[in-house]
Amino acid sequence: PCTVLLVEDDHAVRRVAGRALRAAGYRVLEAGDGESALDVWAAHAREIGVLVSDVRMPRLRGDALAARLRAERPGLPVVLM
Repeated sequence: PCTVLLVEDDHAVRRVAGRALRAAGYRVLEAGDGESALDVWAAHAREIGVLVSDVRMPRLRGDALAARLRAERPGLPVVLM
């Protein structure tokens, strides 16, 4: 299954989104903000097939996170919410 990096600072939203993605057959790695997502990426970059991220988050916005990850892997599919 495709691995999704799900980044959302609201725990309730992250929980619901994670459940929905898992129910659809995805493997989900979660992070509570953009900086934490960079740590998850560093540990699992080869496995991650898509980034699903909130835009407005503390510490590192979702659009800035997407730009950093795409600098490492151009063409990485990104969904900003």
